[in-house]
Amino acid sequence: MNKKTLKEIYKRYDLTKDDIFLLPFGDKSKYVICRTGIEKIQAKLNIQINYKLEKCSDDHKSVIVLATGVVFESMTAVNGQPPKPKHVVSSFGECNPSNNKNSFSVCMAEKRAKSRVVLQISGLYKLNIYSEDESEDFRR
Repeated sequence: MNKKTLKEIYKRYDLTKDDIFLLPFGDKSKYVICRTGIEKIQAKLNIQINYKLEKCSDDHKSVIVLATGVVFESMTAVNGQPPKPKHVVSSFGECNPSNNKNSFSVCMAEKRAKSRVVLQISGLYKLNIYSEDESEDFRR
């Protein structure tokens, strides 16, 4: 990604240097957005997210959460009708002992699902930008 595109992303979503970083990954590098950046993008685009717990093992170590993000054309009702969705995206967040080292599997699955929905709606996945919540390897 060129510097001009990166600057546009920073400006569009009010991101700071603390919200995004470049992570060496093999012979390439990836841009990774921190939790604060995901929250800023969600707020800027007014993404409403609903969650559904799809799977939770008895020991709560293996979890799948479905997140559905919606951006509405307008947040106000028109002629008594509820707002119409402009963009709807669903994605899963999964967490299990092989991809999670903390003891909060449900929370981690929720964060991953949320991040994926926000990155898809914003179009940042197309630019190969990821969230630090998506992988234990995506840490500074």
